[in-house]
Amino acid sequence: MEWKNLELGYKNRLDTLRKKSPYELLGITPDSSLDDAKRAFRTLVRLHHPDQSDPFMRTHGEEVTKLLNLAMRAIEAEKSR
Repeated sequence: MEWKNLELGYKNRLDTLRKKSPYELLGITPDSSLDDAKRAFRTLVRLHHPDQSDPFMRTHGEEVTKLLNLAMRAIEAEKSR
């Protein structure tokens, strides 16, 4: 397997993640509580945080973490209305 093929797979994965709703990104339903969202967010950030990953995966982890942060902000804004 060539490295460039792996990189393409991760780019495709990021494209797929970008198309998901904030709730889908966190793996919760829209009727979940804010506490449930925070719990899911923390779990996923621990898994994908760039400081916790190998150097090879750091860029991917950064992008996923950015998406998770945006999703959490959107959910917090919606739940605070």
